[in-house]
Amino acid sequence: MGGLHTGAERGQPTGTPRNGGAAEGRLKPTKPVNVAMTYHDSCYLGRHDKVYDPPRRIAKAIPGLTLHEMERRRENGFCCGAGGGHMWMEDSGGRRINHMRTEQFLETRGDTLGVSGPFCLQMFQEGITSKGVQATKQTRDLLEILAESVGVEEGKG
Repeated sequence: MGGLHTGAERGQPTGTPRNGGAAEGRLKPTKPVNVAMTYHDSCYLGRHDKVYDPPRRIAKAIPGLTLHEMERRRENGFCCGAGGGHMWMEDSGGRRINHMRTEQFLETRGDTLGVSGPFCLQMFQEGITSKGVQATKQTRDLLEILAESVGVEEGKG
């Protein structure tokens, strides 16, 4: 499967969204995954490494997936709240960053928040739960959605 292995490139899966698979046309997503996905640009992949188009090409290649965007995206994106070690810090008051970003997701028509990394995934899962919308909204790694469309079974591939 080439790029579907998990690995250690700044906590990102090795095969996407930077360098592999569907973004370059090597993987062929064929199985429809019927989700309305809003994509979140992670800090490292996005603003640090300036990788914005490959994840969107992957999303657009998946049959059944409708791609939506948040108002703050790409170069003007907004952190999920995990950056700088904040994932492990106790809040000292004020609004949590992941809750603010989750609210921005909820303003879109997406039912799924697509991410590219485990820290964003955890932050948004907590944000969705805190808003009480987990019955209708979910967070998934873009690789997970791609794997489903390619036909990779969970735990095999």
